[in-house]
Amino acid sequence: MAFLAVLQGYTLAREPLLSITQAILVAAVVGVMTALIAYGLEHRIAEWTAKRVDGQ
Repeated sequence: MAFLAVLQGYTLAREPLLSITQAILVAAVVGVMTALIAYGLEHRIAEWTAKRVDGQ
């Protein structure tokens, strides 16, 4: 996500690094990877949170 913010800032300050099609592709890849990682870690985060609530 930080990469997309930096890329957008650079684009506003200078000239575009990527075409609109490439930017959409990069955003889609970042979104899919973020979703997959969140899905993969969901059970671990839930377990960690439950342990913190229980005081263990």
